[in-house]
Amino acid sequence: MTPQEQDQRRHRAWNRYKAAEGILAAHIAKFEVWGRRLEVLSKKMQENPTDVLDGDVVLLLTREEFSRALHKIRQVDIEFRMAKEAAIRFNWPIKGEK
Repeated sequence: MTPQEQDQRRHRAWNRYKAAEGILAAHIAKFEVWGRRLEVLSKKMQENPTDVLDGDVVLLLTREEFSRALHKIRQVDIEFRMAKEAAIRFNWPIKGEK
């Protein structure tokens, strides 16, 4: 492999890592939003269940939606870890890695 090909592979590894990092962050953000919605609903239910509105419940995920989202974030996490390992092999500076 020529030095130019090696450099191209190195840059592709970095680009793949950065893309996977952004995708994972977006999925985590979705789960954080859903978690906050659940916290609000849980608090209302504990304090005064009569304060729960239809709109509070509509914002929740169905079991199927949650299952698909959970499957997807696990898949994205695996892809991120693989991209991170590749970037580390090419000596890219990865946060939390030496």
